[in-house]
Amino acid sequence: MFTYAARRLLIAIPLLLGIAALNFLLVSIAPGDPVIYLLADSSDPGLVQTLRERYGLEQPLWERFGAYLSSLLQGNLGQSITQGRPVLEAILERIPATLTLAGTSVLIAAGLGIPLGLWLAKLSLTNPRLERSAFLSILLGTGLPPFLLGQLMILLFALYLGLLPTNGMYSVRGTPEGLPRLWDLLTHLILPALTLGLQPLATIARITRAQALEVMGQDFVTTARAKGLNERVVQNKHVLRNALPAPVTLLALSSGHWVGGAVITETVFAWPGLGRLAVESTLARDYPLVIGVILIGAVGVILANLIADVVVAGLDPRVRYG
Repeated sequence: MFTYAARRLLIAIPLLLGIAALNFLLVSIAPGDPVIYLLADSSDPGLVQTLRERYGLEQPLWERFGAYLSSLLQGNLGQSITQGRPVLEAILERIPATLTLAGTSVLIAAGLGIPLGLWLAKLSLTNPRLERSAFLSILLGTGLPPFLLGQLMILLFALYLGLLPTNGMYSVRGTPEGLPRLWDLLTHLILPALTLGLQPLATIARITRAQALEVMGQDFVTTARAKGLNERVVQNKHVLRNALPAPVTLLALSSGHWVGGAVITETVFAWPGLGRLAVESTLARDYPLVIGVILIGAVGVILANLIADVVVAGLDPRVRYG
């Protein structure tokens, strides 16, 4: 298992370097001048020139890329133009909020999607009409894009019902430490986590349902039932274990959704994470910060796929030797 994980990690290194190069190139040739944005109404040519030289914007693109790559290999993501501090420091400040949101939404998608898919698979064998109606309802309920779903949730649960807060990670008035602060976080987390997690839930349920139905038709499941094994044992030990690799792989392939969806969801709910930081830095033309956020997002996607590969290899040893 360790050899398999190490091999997958080595494959990810050149991929990450390629993403860093493409990321730097695309952001560097984008229109807009961060210095002009930073100075606002100031038109002092000398000050503009001084700042451009300070941040290396006067250098040719290939020289800037060489300096960036050299700094990157030393763990330095550069200096934020608008915040006046290291990019890594600004990113590390926002990572806990994004991990909290993304982790909760993954738990919602997997924790509800996989059992729902198994239930639909069993229901399709006993009551196909009810199963089709239930599955269609799930697809209709979770097929809305995050920006629309988030606003509808705000209207329903925050404005009309007054049950949950509309934005932020904590109340503006502040809460004491301990359980009250944890409860405050949870109430602010519910709507954005549901917005980010509900869309892939239907896909995971559909994939799990299809895989479970396929496994249920295999001879070893029929044999297990013929031996008189309890149905719960058959479902958990034989069906679930063999149906899990597909939804786990789908979760990894959907990691781009967690990154891209976080940008939209964090903006809608004013959640102070990396997605919102990406929007703020893009609007401010803070190129070093934009590049850093995109690179960290790419690292997150690569790590998610690596973890999924290892989990799938643990569930199905054939993957390690295939």
